[in-house]
Amino acid sequence: MTELNNREPLIGDGNTTAAIGTRDGKVIMQFPSPKQWLAMDPQNAALMGKAMIDAAVDLGVDVRLQAPKPQISEGLRIRMEARCLMILKNKREHTEKDPVLARRLVDTILNMHDL
Repeated sequence: MTELNNREPLIGDGNTTAAIGTRDGKVIMQFPSPKQWLAMDPQNAALMGKAMIDAAVDLGVDVRLQAPKPQISEGLRIRMEARCLMILKNKREHTEKDPVLARRLVDTILNMHDL
């Protein structure tokens, strides 16, 4: 893929339609007529990217996208730490088995939105 040359003027509005699919083991993007460039809003760019990835997966490619880490507030982090500390303290005071403790910690983390 080459970089966009920002010095050349773009002629036209860049709007078109495209069909995305597979043929002969390749992902194909078909336009109704020859295009020099294509412009799309971010939503349509994401949809086109997803359609291309889906076509690649249909051809057997193992695609793993990494989502950004969820952002949590400092207040929520403090509440999560306090709850986990409480569970760990309870573990030291009682003879709770590790699988039970692990389940409680996971449940606490997954249910933090309720705090």
